[in-house]
Amino acid sequence: MLDWIFAGDRFYIMHGLLRLTLTICSRYFYSFFVVLAIIYVDFCITPFYAALSEGVFDLGRVLHVEPGLDSRLQKNKIWAKEVAFLRPSEWVFAHLQWVFFASDYPDVVIAHYREDLHWLSKYHPFLGHIYLYCKDKNYCTLGLPSDIEPSKLTITYLPNVGRESHTYLYHILHNYGSFSKRTVFTMASLNNNYLRYYSFLTSLMDKKPSYRALLPGSTDRLADFSMSALTQGVSLGDGYDYRQGGLIIQAYPRPLGAWAKKHMHFDVARYNGRYGRSKHGAIFTVSSEALLRHNFSDYEHLFFLSAISDAIESGYYMERLWRFYFQV
Repeated sequence: MLDWIFAGDRFYIMHGLLRLTLTICSRYFYSFFVVLAIIYVDFCITPFYAALSEGVFDLGRVLHVEPGLDSRLQKNKIWAKEVAFLRPSEWVFAHLQWVFFASDYPDVVIAHYREDLHWLSKYHPFLGHIYLYCKDKNYCTLGLPSDIEPSKLTITYLPNVGRESHTYLYHILHNYGSFSKRTVFTMASLNNNYLRYYSFLTSLMDKKPSYRALLPGSTDRLADFSMSALTQGVSLGDGYDYRQGGLIIQAYPRPLGAWAKKHMHFDVARYNGRYGRSKHGAIFTVSSEALLRHNFSDYEHLFFLSAISDAIESGYYMERLWRFYFQV
């Protein structure tokens, strides 16, 4: 082997390549480490901030900070925990893709409470019909772009129960059999929430939603998810007052995996991926064919379960299960 390496011109070629490599490394030494640092920060900065936010919140509880500050720290902890699933590079790449996106004009279902809807101004020209479901009449059109054609907009008022899943199920039941080719379901709370904004944008661009693999073991952990009876209902929506939120009404059966088997008739632990490109469980796109994989009565059963209250554990379960349900 050594004879082959050092024979004739091979030695000089390899020697030249080695010199060239060392020259590049020495000349661009700092640039090389800057690139490594950027990659490291890209992977670590949002999880680090999430851990920091949780630590600050826990410290605030120990120090018995005043209720208003405690509420803000809690909201920041939840916000940071969501954003930890998104890397800055993914955010940038999605916006670069948007520049070249040619829309197929999907319908959009928006679950709204008191959120400012100004974010729609950039996207409504690329949408089909917009279904806006409001759970507070006084804030329903807050920030709604005035240039949306009336024929493209349907506004429906709903009671403030069941989280976003109640809204999605209401839409499915009232449009069953007449879905558009593709529908995007989204929360209205995209303002200042990078993960939700990214999830809406990628769902809008996901013309052919398909199976996406997850890290090994992800669904096993998901199946074990449950919430304590002492957990307070929370939301990242605008105008939500944590001090007025009630305690969670626990689901039956529990945990999430057992609930999904009983009420959605599938075992989430058996899956190693989910439907669509989005990173948020409750912001996704779905084809009409996938919506029709389940019977009207299946959706009706879930709708009645979701109408019990706003702070229900099953609502948090469904937020995590939608994108598995459409590939069952």
